[in-house]
Amino acid sequence: MTDLVAEFNQAMLGIYEEAKEFDYNATRFRMMLEEHGGVETARRLLTASDAQAGLTRLWENDRLDLSVERHVLQPRFRDLFDESLRREAANRLDTFGFTVDEDGILGRSSKALN
Repeated sequence: MTDLVAEFNQAMLGIYEEAKEFDYNATRFRMMLEEHGGVETARRLLTASDAQAGLTRLWENDRLDLSVERHVLQPRFRDLFDESLRREAANRLDTFGFTVDEDGILGRSSKALN
């Protein structure tokens, strides 16, 4: 499990680095990663009511593929999170009209087509 946690930490740092490419400097996210690590940061964001700002910013830039929510739903990271956190991640993406399939591929949901 330790290798998986390290891989998830790297994936979370990748979110931060890639987001800077479109002028989104998620400083608070980076600080959380340094203080708590990737898994705990994801848990905190998924249980916080005000965490939608980052997700909104990614959506505005058409980069929900970088979202913590999408990463939590990736098959390789599934065992790091309980069902309630995965459900919250899926619900948040659904709010923006997206789903993640069982292979971890982000796509528009039927909700977005209505």
